[in-house]
Amino acid sequence: VSVVGEKVLCAIGRRPYTVEYVGVIKIGVEAEKINMDIKGNKVKIVMPEPSVLFINYKDYDKDSYYTNKDSWINSNKLDYNDINDAMKQADETMLNEVKQNQKLFDEAKNNLEVLIENYVHRIGKLNGKNYEIKFSYL
Repeated sequence: VSVVGEKVLCAIGRRPYTVEYVGVIKIGVEAEKINMDIKGNKVKIVMPEPSVLFINYKDYDKDSYYTNKDSWINSNKLDYNDINDAMKQADETMLNEVKQNQKLFDEAKNNLEVLIENYVHRIGKLNGKNYEIKFSYL
């Protein structure tokens, strides 16, 4: 994600800048919110829909943002607050883009179901049982 901003100190003193942003959003379900009910050979898994668990972005440094060259009209230095504000905007932008992409949440749900199915089938093999698994979501 790139965020374009502008620092304004006076009517003629504008400082445009771009912040380069690399981040990771983790989508999933917290393990403690997953319930498993076993009756005979039937296993019912109840859990919430996947959601955004956290955002992790790389720290920014002097190479993370770009400005145009200084001139007599354009020499406002960027400070920590300018970059921090841009990072907050980038967080919101990335989170909004992810929330609008249902495919990511569907993929997270599918991956979780496969992981749980494999786990339950391995337990079944150890116990000599063949479990039938059903998922439901809150």
